[in-house]
Amino acid sequence: MMMTSIIIYGLLYRMTLKCQPERIEELKVEHSCIGKPFNMSAKHWIGIDANTAPDDLLRELTRNSYEIIKAKYKTK
Repeated sequence: MMMTSIIIYGLLYRMTLKCQPERIEELKVEHSCIGKPFNMSAKHWIGIDANTAPDDLLRELTRNSYEIIKAKYKTK
């Protein structure tokens, strides 16, 4: 189950994705489209403005979020 939220305000799309804590500050510095998550812990989640984020960044971070969550629920 992927825990991703998309908040829609008119035409503004804000996504919340899981991320490794050590990458969050670096991503925020490198990309102005990344900020605080909506309604989640800022230690493990990032918020992304999908209108201004490059497509390749959205794909990479969405895949990364999926892999983090998939590993947590992997059956043993």
